[in-house]
Amino acid sequence: MSPEIILLAIGCYLFCGVEEKVYKIKTGDWWESGIKTNFENELNAISFIPQKTTYNDVIQIFKNGYSKQRTHRLLRHQEYNGKAYYFNREVRYVYRQSYMLPTKIFNMYYSSNLEVYLFFKDDTLEFYDIIDERVDEKTDSRYFGPFHNSLFNKKEGDIVDCNKLFYDIFTLYNRQNWDNASHCDFYKDPTYWDDPAYDWQKYFKRKGALPCGRTIFNSC
Repeated sequence: MSPEIILLAIGCYLFCGVEEKVYKIKTGDWWESGIKTNFENELNAISFIPQKTTYNDVIQIFKNGYSKQRTHRLLRHQEYNGKAYYFNREVRYVYRQSYMLPTKIFNMYYSSNLEVYLFFKDDTLEFYDIIDERVDEKTDSRYFGPFHNSLFNKKEGDIVDCNKLFYDIFTLYNRQNWDNASHCDFYKDPTYWDDPAYDWQKYFKRKGALPCGRTIFNSC
């Protein structure tokens, strides 16, 4: 192989997103439709017990029909209920049931939503959340179903967005998203990177600076 082709391949690896695509495929970080119905029987078949439920337990019940899976390169520190949790794998299942409510003028369509978020440290479940929001087919009124809990309340409401940004910045090295994370704990909390789980100098040349990138031009 000629030197020119080798240099082109290296350049594309660094700048064309090849590494990002390979990493997503290898770790199962793939977007699926994940919109299914009749999920309650499967959900009733498993008890999510932190520190005891494993990733394989979940996959055996729900298979690979997840809507989203992320595997972080860097351990994510998450405060929840006054306690620190650490995870590097997220799995999300989303299920919808649509309803049509006829009116005098036109038909209205509504959906009941069942969303399951699971957070693992390697292969062990650390914590989870289930959003179970339903619609009464006769009255169109919304209510929470029996599986609902309150992890994603107003205080924790941007946990999903911040986890995605954390993944984009520190796993896929899309550091251009850094300023978009100004509302997230890992950006605005000056003590976040003092956690013993991190050596901040591996990720920043100095505190308050942009995170290190993956190229020779902005690596630490």
